[in-house]
Formats: sequence, structure tokens, C-alpha cells
Amino acid sequence: MSLTKIYRSITYAEWKFVTAVFLTALIVLNIPYLYGWLAAPSGYVYNGINLLSSSDSPVYNSYITQAAQGNLIPINLFTLESQSHGVFHPVWATLGLASKVFGLSSLLTFQLARNVFSIFLIFGAYFFVSYFFEIVWQRKLSLLALVFSSGLGAWLVVPLLFFSNRSAISAPIDLWVPEANVFLSLYRMPHFIISWCLLMLVTLLTLLAIENQNFKYAVGGGIAALIWFSFHPYYVFYAFGIFAFYLFILFAVRHEINWKNVLMILIVFLISSPVLIYHGWLILTDSAISSRAMQNVTLTPGLIWVMTGYGLLFIMAILAIYQAVNSGKIKQNSKLLFLCSWFMANLLLVYMPIPWQRRMLQGWQLPMVLLSIWYIAWLLSRGGKTATWLRYRPMMVLISILFLFLTSAYVLTRDTFYYYSQTRSDLFYVALDDLAAMDYLSHLPQYQNVMASWLSGIMIPGYSGQKVFAGHGHETLNPLAKLKRTEWFYKSNSEDIAKQEFLSDNDINIIFFGEKEAQAGNFQPGTKPYLKLIYSSGQSALYQVL
Repeated sequence: MSLTKIYRSITYAEWKFVTAVFLTALIVLNIPYLYGWLAAPSGYVYNGINLLSSSDSPVYNSYITQAAQGNLIPINLFTLESQSHGVFHPVWATLGLASKVFGLSSLLTFQLARNVFSIFLIFGAYFFVSYFFEIVWQRKLSLLALVFSSGLGAWLVVPLLFFSNRSAISAPIDLWVPEANVFLSLYRMPHFIISWCLLMLVTLLTLLAIENQNFKYAVGGGIAALIWFSFHPYYVFYAFGIFAFYLFILFAVRHEINWKNVLMILIVFLISSPVLIYHGWLILTDSAISSRAMQNVTLTPGLIWVMTGYGLLFIMAILAIYQAVNSGKIKQNSKLLFLCSWFMANLLLVYMPIPWQRRMLQGWQLPMVLLSIWYIAWLLSRGGKTATWLRYRPMMVLISILFLFLTSAYVLTRDTFYYYSQTRSDLFYVALDDLAAMDYLSHLPQYQNVMASWLSGIMIPGYSGQKVFAGHGHETLNPLAKLKRTEWFYKSNSEDIAKQEFLSDNDINIIFFGEKEAQAGNFQPGTKPYLKLIYSSGQSALYQVL
């Protein structure tokens, strides 16, 4: 098999089907965003946030803004600690340049990128599954399951309401982990979409390198891995964990080591290693970057929440592995052997003792879907009542809606309802006066140190390119302590000596005072002799610290 053969095996009719899937996804996935924009209250503007990883998109907007301002190696704007280095992110640098060239806001650039990148993911996914399946209906069903499926999360929303003491991560992952499946990634983050694309490309090229003993594919896989690890370095554990386990399974099955296979994987690793050295150097030489890396802990929830988050796909993948092993087909079909080993390796990786366990969930949906489709094909090949039942389309459509697509629909409906009901409007909408103040900030010299409330602090970097004292649970160093200091600062109109010392100790030179700051307490910056008004628009103002 080669890339050319895979491409030639896909007919024009199949590409038309893929196009229809893409257009359907494009429409469906943009409905909540469009409604959020249309439902903005008078005097407010929609900020592009929803309940899924709500605090993360402002971080990426800040990278786009910095790149548009000319800084292609952005720093962390959500903390005021000294930073000797920025971190190069090729995705955000590219989008920042596009934002500047086309005169687009970081928010609009973010959303346009999400939609454009989805083309590559959906068409690339079909190309990827075509390597594993030659039969058209298996390819089509694989694509539909990849793009739209989720788990059983929607079925557990109401029961979970009765367990108010559970931890925040004690819920099915299809409700809150956007990288866990393709649908949520398409809905939420452009760099997750690119990450899925590169994951498939690295996997496919490495498999072709092994299958054909072709160094060109290994070099291509290495270059793709280099780009992938440049913005998601922790996926080095994922990519090489999958293939190391595959080599182990090959040895267990065939009782021999093919050193050429080892060499192909080693080539991929060596070509991608410079970017890993770069990220290691950053962590070792910049205390702010190392501190952020250490507190950016994303642990995988309990296995029950992972299993329910994948639902029927997880169950069918297990059944497929059992059948493949029991029938001996796993020894005869190298592609099936790889899918089985991928699934099992992924199960180990998501609980690997590293701080970024949850990131290892990305990609696991691929072997689950492909194994599930293989299992369905096996059931059909047996004939009998099971095959007859599977061929009854109304029943299969109903089962798919209830157990594969329901949670995907629920997530979109949930966000749309929040926009409609104006619940948490403080999170989803920014007052126009506050937006004008942030725009004024963007025209000040770069990297002003701004004091603001937590909810304003999360938006200011993306809209202005300026640094804030606090605003993000992972990006802000020592976030809980800084949240308390922020609340203390705006709560009362007293303790001026302590507040002056606080501003001086943290080198803060701008006070942001908008709607959220006024709601946070009784602080009145206009009465303070150590503050000078430099901007005012409606209820929003900026003060310079004297």
C-alpha cells in the first residue's frame, strides 16, 4: 500500500459524500456560535466562549493578538512574573500573521481557522480510514462515526445532578474534554483540529514506512511529528508509546524482532527530536515556563468516566479485540493487529504517570471506531438474525441517535440554551464600554501590567495584548493566591497603604475598572491620589498607577 494507491482507491462519489459530511458538520457546529452572537444583550458583544473549556480560547486569542502585533514568539500574558523567553507556536503565529494581513480580530481569526481546518480533518480522516478499509460502506460509516459520535454523557446528565459533592472531573469525558473526540475538537479549538490531522498523518506515514520498508515515509512521518510536537510536545509520549507497544505485540505474536521496523520508528523520532530539545531547554532556562508546565496538570478521570464518555464505541472495540484474538485473525491481518495494539496501548497511556494524562485521550477514538466497524462487518459476514437486525436501517438509525450522536447534540443544545437564557452572561459577553477600554489598552506600549478582576483578566490579553495580574487557572502562576488578592483589591475602598504596596510589589501600572470590577466590591479608583485617570468610556475606565 502507498499514499498514491490509497488516493486512487477513493472514487469521485466517495469524495462527494465526504463533502456532504463536511458541509453538514460546518452548519451544525456553527449554530451555537451564531446564536450566541445574535443573542448578545444590548450594550454587549459575544466573546466566542462556551461552556466547553471556557477559559482556554482567550489564551489562544492572546497568542494570535501578539503575533498580529509582531511578536511571533509570544509570552504568557496571564501572569506578571518575569519571563526570559516566549514559546513559539507555529499554529498561532500563522493565524496571527493572517489576522494582521486581512485586518481581522483575533476572535474572528480563531473561528475562521476552526472552520477552515475542519476541511483538512474531515477529508484527511476519510483518507486515513481508507488505508484500513477497502469496502466503501465501511469507509463511509467510519467517517460518520468519527465526525459525529460521542458517548453516553447525555444519559447521565440528570443522574449526576444528585451527586453535588463529586469532583469537577467526575463526569463522562464527552461532556467536557474537547480533545477526546473529533466532534468536540471540531466544535472548539483550531489547534486540536490540526493536532488530529497530524496525529493521523504521523500514524499513517509511520505505518507505510514499516509496511514498505521505505525511508521516505519515515522522513515524512518525522517532519509531521516535528510540527505536531512543536505545539503539543507531550504527544511524544503518545506517538512513540503507540508504536513501541505495537512492536512489542508484533514480537509477542511473531516471536521475532524486525530491526528495520525499529529503524523506521527511530528515524521518525530523531527528525522530531529538535523541537523536544527546544521545549526542554525552555523549561530548564525559564522559571515562569517551568512553573506553568508543572501546574498545568490534566489528569484522566476514573475509567468509568472514560468508558461512558466513549460508550458504545468502547464496548464494540473490546468485542472486536476479543473476536480478533479468539478467531486468530489478529495474526493474519497486520492492520487489525495494529488497531488492537493501538487500543490497548492507549488504555495504558491515559493513566501513564505524567501530569498530562488527559491529553493522551486524543486519538483513542480512531481505533475504537475502526475496530467497531470491523466488528460490524464481521457480524454481517456471519449471517443469521444478528445480520438481519443490523441491516434493518430504521433500527440502526435509532440506535445511532440514542447511543452515538445524542451527547454531541446535547453539547450544542446546552450552549445554545445558555446563550438564550442569558445564564452566565458575565462569562459569554463583554460590555461594549469594557471592550472600548481594552481597545485603548491595545494602543499603549506593549506589555503593560494590568490589574483587573478575574473575569476581565481572562479577556484583556486577547483583546489588547497586555499582561494581567491574574485571569487563568493554569496560565496564571499561583492562581488561587492571586484570585484572593484580586478579590481583596476590589472588595473595599480602604487599606490604601496596603494596596499601594501591593501595586508596587507586583509592578502594576494600569488599573482596569469596568462592569465586573464595579460589581466586585466598593473600590472607587477615582478617589485615590495614587491613581490617575487616563481613559473613560461610560462605566469603564483605566487608571495609571502613580
